[in-house]
Amino acid sequence: MKLARLTLVPLVPLAMLAAPAWSAMLDREMPSVFYDGMNAKLINNGYHDVRVLDPETGRLVAYDPDGSEVCIVVDTETGKILQTTYVHPSDK
Repeated sequence: MKLARLTLVPLVPLAMLAAPAWSAMLDREMPSVFYDGMNAKLINNGYHDVRVLDPETGRLVAYDPDGSEVCIVVDTETGKILQTTYVHPSDK
């Protein structure tokens, strides 16, 4: 009697299948815990693709909920957004 040979297929965790949908929002490495928090705050408010331009002066760039690229200046002590400026003036 010949036994059937079983082939084990590794199961892919469900989280790995869902990862591409949201991983792009979180995959940028932030320079500090402060900017991790700012990244989360902006994502929670509809922004995406957040990048830190200058951690010393609090300058970031992100895309707003409408898809416009925005330069954001934050207070590096309090995390308060001090200024937002559209990168492309036609996006106003």
